Amino acid sequence: MANAAPSAVTKPKKGAFTSEALFVCPDDVCLPPLVDIGANLTDEAFAADVDAVLARARAAGVQDVLITGTSVEKSAAAVALAERLGAGVWVTAGVHPHDAKEWDEATAASLEVLAAHPRCVAIGHVAVLAPLIASALTSRSGSAAWTSTET
Repeated sequence: MANAAPSAVTKPKKGAFTSEALFVCPDDVCLPPLVDIGANLTDEAFAADVDAVLARARAAGVQDVLITGTSVEKSAAAVALAERLGAGVWVTAGVHPHDAKEWDEATAASLEVLAAHPRCVAIGHVAVLAPLIASALTSRSGSAAWTSTET
């Protein structure tokens, strides 16, 4: 079953997976498609060569890349970058637990808008661990280093 890799990866539709669609089989060696689920491509370290980084990933067999949004600003930047990079590049929108102290209603509203974007396929890092982290910090030091507005 020698299939060529698809030239453009599109967002799969529910029920669209078949055994042939799940595997790339160059030279009769079948491999599952690779997906990078934690690409921090909005980090300034990649600003100068993000296109080359993606090209190397594609050359290595990575079909889809999920850019991680770790703040409202980084999530918005991830959406813009995914739009620019094109097919097979998706994003998460969220706030890293380390930044949970910054969470407020405006953050929630902004993430809701970002989550509606077609390139956003997941919500991640929404500081859901903030109460647990605060509790752990409180039990260690006697007082929480910060508090969360999440319930």
